[in-house]
Amino acid sequence: MKLAMRRTAWLAVALMAVVLAVAIPQAHAAEPSYFNLVVNQTFTNQEKDPAPHEEFSYSLTSKGKVSPLPHGAHSNKFSFAVSGTAEVEIAAIPFTEPGIYTYDLICEDAGQSGYTYDSQVYTIEIYVHSGNEIDIVIFNSAGEKVDRLDFNHSYQKEPDNPENPPPPGSDQKSNSAGDRLTSAKYPEPETGDNSNVIFWGIMLLASSGILVLVSWYRKRKEKSN
Repeated sequence: MKLAMRRTAWLAVALMAVVLAVAIPQAHAAEPSYFNLVVNQTFTNQEKDPAPHEEFSYSLTSKGKVSPLPHGAHSNKFSFAVSGTAEVEIAAIPFTEPGIYTYDLICEDAGQSGYTYDSQVYTIEIYVHSGNEIDIVIFNSAGEKVDRLDFNHSYQKEPDNPENPPPPGSDQKSNSAGDRLTSAKYPEPETGDNSNVIFWGIMLLASSGILVLVSWYRKRKEKSN
């Protein structure tokens, strides 16, 4: 009786050991490993005034059906925002199995006034090895391997009147040219010169004298006759 009970106990212990040996590795394998991508956003300001503190939207898109995305993703895209000049670590991506996972990262152009968006498209390959070891390889739009996810946007303040603004200094140039043109076509009359008035006065006096002499000569001739 005692021998049978001992055998039963040993059998139960052995069975429990087998169950634990199978269950523990599976439990460890089910635990996901996480990886965070880091995005660096900067600005090239073409004005003396600082660029406004704007917020830009980004999209991380899964290129494979099995490529996981951070919590909050919709369909195969995870969206997030970065404000101003900053280096941001986005939400963690969970991986439960070894494999190669591929993503695209872009900044979505919202057409904000004065900004030129960085149109870079990054392709991200994440290699998940057994033992939860993770490697990452990043390619830019030109297919070149890079170390960082950098987006550099440029800012230039738009003019107050963006419709056909005159070039700098055009008003002064056009006024100067117009003044020269007016002076050339319509010269201003000279002042302070009385030579023409004197000439016509002398001619008037001479004519009057001639008329007087002619009149006197006629009267004298009439008397003599």
